[in-house]
Amino acid sequence: MKQIFWISLAGLLVWVASAQGSFIPFSGAATVDDVTAWKLTENRSSVSIALDFPGLSVEDVELDNTVYQQVDIQGCGLKGADGFPMLPFKGLFIEVPHGVTIQVAETACREISVDGEFMIYPKQPDPLDCGDDTQPVPVINQKAYLSDRLFPEQRVEMT
Repeated sequence: MKQIFWISLAGLLVWVASAQGSFIPFSGAATVDDVTAWKLTENRSSVSIALDFPGLSVEDVELDNTVYQQVDIQGCGLKGADGFPMLPFKGLFIEVPHGVTIQVAETACREISVDGEFMIYPKQPDPLDCGDDTQPVPVINQKAYLSDRLFPEQRVEMT
């Protein structure tokens, strides 16, 4: 049996645009590289995995007369429910023997503040495939965008 771990980067939901198409390094010497994952420790009862996110790319995108920032991390996918902020995530496949109960815990996390204000681009419904140019109406979950809570609330999730 295989379990999949999704690691989402919590985006900051603040208002107004300031970046147009730039790379924001998480450390002074970081470049646009893929996320690095490596095994730190392993024993009969646990495995520790480290992830290194070098930085994120930000690009302004207009939707329904509002400028949003689409954030991306090289080597990550984008995840979000329709109308909610679309954030980078890193998925890992970890093989778990049949019958083993697992727990996922975030043991260490270095939070990094990013200068600027961002309105993260909302995930949109998949384009219609109906033979003409008709596209879905833009979807924005106002409750999510007006909230002061971190999103996503859970940084590590198992599915």
